[in-house]
Amino acid sequence: MLHYRTQNQTISIFNRWGDVVFEIDNYDNEDRAFIGVSNKGKELGAGVYFYKIEFINGRKTITGYLTVKK
Repeated sequence: MLHYRTQNQTISIFNRWGDVVFEIDNYDNEDRAFIGVSNKGKELGAGVYFYKIEFINGRKTITGYLTVKK
């Protein structure tokens, strides 16, 4: 049932200056996943990035950070 409540979302990942480096709808951790590459195809450098998960169904937005290690 968790999948039903979390589908139809937009994931945005930002660099430390607040620029969107990756954004995708309906993230699924398999075919539609963040692998450390920007939407422009550029490999992102090591560092801290921030994420925002917005749900279409009105569920509360989730924010946090992740670390890319090389």
